[in-house]
Amino acid sequence: MMHQMIRRSVRFFSIAILSFFVISLLPATAADDPNIPAKTKEKVLTALTAHIQSVQAKHQGSFPVLDFTQGKVIDLTLEKVHAGVVKKGDDGFFVSCADFRGKDRVLYDLDFLVDENFEVVLSFLHKKDGKKYNYEVE
Repeated sequence: MMHQMIRRSVRFFSIAILSFFVISLLPATAADDPNIPAKTKEKVLTALTAHIQSVQAKHQGSFPVLDFTQGKVIDLTLEKVHAGVVKKGDDGFFVSCADFRGKDRVLYDLDFLVDENFEVVLSFLHKKDGKKYNYEVE
């Protein structure tokens, strides 16, 4: 039992560290690219919404995310999925975002990377209470 917990923690923090480095290499914010077809945007936003709902179903309605600045996992509640979608590179990821509220009532803006198969591969904090984090995806 303890071995499983340690293994999960190591795996979680390994993914978190890898995510941080991937994010730090990506330059954007989830604006909106008029060159992306409406059907593609719809698929991206549908995938993002389904991902959020799936995570929330596993966590009693909350969306846990690692806040690198606090060094801890925080539980968030979805407020709104943004309509904007951008794409990074020819074979890159789509980026969109959503607003969440923490138990502390602070507003968090999360960015989501969605691959060409319309699967969310990464989510991370972009803004906290309107202030951008040190990394951006542009």
